[in-house]
Amino acid sequence: MLAVRQVSKYDDLQRKYDVIFIHNQNLIVDISKCTAANMFYKNHEKDFNKVIDTLREDLFELKKTVSRK
Repeated sequence: MLAVRQVSKYDDLQRKYDVIFIHNQNLIVDISKCTAANMFYKNHEKDFNKVIDTLREDLFELKKTVSRK
């Protein structure tokens, strides 16, 4: 009876380990994707900021034009 309980306990622990291991692997994949996306945005940050600044200037000019009419 004791041996059966130990095997059952081992099986339970093995299943828990397997679930945690798979979850950990999935998290590693997720963080790799996030890191790659972060690198892309970091490398293009200056371009994005230029576009934002240009759009702000355009909006400012548009508001000036509309307020004159």
